Amino acid sequence: MAREVGSNASNRTNFSYAWETRIATGWVIEPGFQAYGGPGDIGHFTSVSEQDHRIGPQIFGTVYAFGPGTFKFNGGVLFGLTPAIPRQTLRCQLEYELRF
Repeated sequence: MAREVGSNASNRTNFSYAWETRIATGWVIEPGFQAYGGPGDIGHFTSVSEQDHRIGPQIFGTVYAFGPGTFKFNGGVLFGLTPAIPRQTLRCQLEYELRF
């Protein structure tokens, strides 16, 4: 949930979700899927045909001891579940993690 603050802020609270599941193979690369979406403001959801809902297969990877940190990545295709959004969206995320 997200809500704006400040003098020009909306008084509505927006609801959105993200879900990630992966199969723990113990290998560097693991398969899984992700889902993202949001029906809109709580109490004022938009019609289902106008909402943003996406789901699709993803590949996840983690390389430990990559220099002083850990390199993580994931990517794949998300498929639109409603007419309001594109049929397919390519998604990629790269991350380099350092521990202090």
